[in-house]
Amino acid sequence: MCLCSKVRSALSGRGPGMWATSLNARYIIGRLQYLNLDKKGVPWKSFLVVCFGWPIACSSYRGYVRLNYRLEDEMFVDVLTCVTWGIAELMWGCYVYLIYATRLSFQIQFDLILRYLKNNEGRTELCLNVLRQVVVDYRCFLDCISMYMSVWIPLCVLEVTSNLIWQYRLAGDQDEREIIASSNAKFCMRISMFVTLPLIALGNVHNTNLWEKFQERVHCVKGNNGRNDYFWESITKYLKRVDQKSSGVSLTVMLSILGFYMALVLGNQDVELL
Repeated sequence: MCLCSKVRSALSGRGPGMWATSLNARYIIGRLQYLNLDKKGVPWKSFLVVCFGWPIACSSYRGYVRLNYRLEDEMFVDVLTCVTWGIAELMWGCYVYLIYATRLSFQIQFDLILRYLKNNEGRTELCLNVLRQVVVDYRCFLDCISMYMSVWIPLCVLEVTSNLIWQYRLAGDQDEREIIASSNAKFCMRISMFVTLPLIALGNVHNTNLWEKFQERVHCVKGNNGRNDYFWESITKYLKRVDQKSSGVSLTVMLSILGFYMALVLGNQDVELL
């Protein structure tokens, strides 16, 4: 995704506002500034440890399974494969934590913006400009998450389906029971990692709860405030226009979720390979 973002940024004439912007170093540094790392430190250190430790545990167990059931002439290829997968999964864990940190930075920024709106009540154009900037940044993040989801869910489907097909082929072989048991343990570790960590980092599947809560808080402030009706009406109208531009769930994601469900149902069926 980082490589695609660089290529897209180089070939596209568009500036800030595209999904690739959220993987830019300046964008990430700007988001991390809201976390106040020098005073508060790294947020949710236990989740950071899990994002590093879980991929390492999966890679270590994969190495044990592959090397324990392979011949000596395949040793180099298996070691290289395990190391490559381990590095890739560790980088993925870092990216998942980056998603969480970015989401947390927007949560903090929305709190600051709400306070800014209260302190600058009546300065309509100034507050709208601030909202426009944060909407651009937040949309970049949402677009990048949508791009990630369109890859993440189909890969989970592929993981489940390929594991089921592999088990069907070995179902009648009594000599392969130990391999199947080890493979099932590896599969459970991997699929639970790939499903659980991103959902924790995002907060929900669509990652829209932050924006919805911010809108609700703006409406509460508007309802509790008896003056400057024009100011708050302009703010809420702009937020409503932004909502109307928001994209819904893509067909790819919907089909991937359906495929994931069908793969799980298929695993419970008594299927016989011909």
